[in-house]
Amino acid sequence: MLKQELARCLQQAVLKAQQEGALASAALPEVLIEHPQNPEHGDFASG
Repeated sequence: MLKQELARCLQQAVLKAQQEGALASAALPEVLIEHPQNPEHGDFASG
């Protein structure tokens, strides 16, 4: 559930940035949230 919420938040942030002109408009790939290979890099990673 947390991974899905993080993915949704990332997608919304990118869409908002595109709407405000901060990012070029483009199709968004699927956002994957996973555990990083190196635990020193935090709890989650996006890819």
